[in-house]
Amino acid sequence: MSKSDYLTKYLEFEPLWARAKEKIQMLSSATSLGAAMHFDSHGILTVEYFSFIRSLLQLKGVTQFAVVSLKPDPFNYFHYHFNKYPAIIFRPEHDVRDFVDSLNADPGGSPADAISNNSEQYVLLPLPGDWIIYADLKQELAVMSGPADVVHFARKHYPFNVFESNPGFTILAKK
Repeated sequence: MSKSDYLTKYLEFEPLWARAKEKIQMLSSATSLGAAMHFDSHGILTVEYFSFIRSLLQLKGVTQFAVVSLKPDPFNYFHYHFNKYPAIIFRPEHDVRDFVDSLNADPGGSPADAISNNSEQYVLLPLPGDWIIYADLKQELAVMSGPADVVHFARKHYPFNVFESNPGFTILAKK
């Protein structure tokens, strides 16, 4: 297998960016209504997390997902410095090693700017789909929301600690 690469075309990135912003608004409402699942944000580079994501996709018959870094700024920082966008699409042929390698990939002359190292906030979205995971590494928390059956499934199958209620999490992404 081979790792997936950062997106390089604006026309590929912009719809993901717009969808992420839209879903974050939905997520913000779900969080305030108690219809979201909260968990630790640091599990992303594990086999268990990757398997969990694949099981969520399988639940809805979806095979692809994207990881999109929201901060640092995708346009004025990431694209400016690397001529790439901080988004990676994962397809069925990508395994956990590809996932980890891709998130650790040097965007171009700066390994410290890999999504795994430098992304303070990220989203994970199915392609297509109606659920979202938003993580804020400074808060060390993540939140997931979507249809009730997806959230119920996630609560039962998430491999790490799930918080019973919102542990003071706030969504800080730009609108």
